[in-house]
Formats: sequence, structure tokens, C-alpha cells
Amino acid sequence: MSDETVQGVVRAPGPLGIHARPAAKISQAAQGYLSSIVISSEAGAVDAKSILDILSLSAGPGTSITIRATRPDAQAAVQQLTEIISRGT
Repeated sequence: MSDETVQGVVRAPGPLGIHARPAAKISQAAQGYLSSIVISSEAGAVDAKSILDILSLSAGPGTSITIRATRPDAQAAVQQLTEIISRGT
């Protein structure tokens, strides 16, 4: 197993930022990976596999979001979560 750490940065889309529907999609996608995945913003860092943790970031439109994943499927995890967040749906 590799301990590779991969990071990506994306902005929360407008007009709502990361609300319940995208948070659910993010956490559901994250749960499909073996990697430890953390999403962070100026509000803090949270477990990407928890919808409630993601919502606690209160990431409004334009908020800079950093996704950091560690372990074997880190690259794929960061890529997919970055795409989900940038679409905002």
C-alpha cells in the first residue's frame, strides 16, 4: 500500500455553495474510497465521508475548498470530489 497524499483545490460554486444535495454526493462518493479524505476551508477541516461534517463548513459560493486524500486511491478520490464540488449538483 502506498502512503501517497494528493491534494486539490476548488471553489464552491454559486449561487448556493455546498448545500445538502452536493454534500450528500460528496460524502457518498468519498465513502467509496479506501483513502482517508479531508475537506477543508477557512472554517476548518472535516471528514469528507460525513455529510454533517461537510455541511458544518458552511461553504458559501466562492469559498476555497481543499481536498486532501492519503493512501492507495488518493488520486482518483481527489479527482472525483473536485469534479463533484465544481459542478455543484
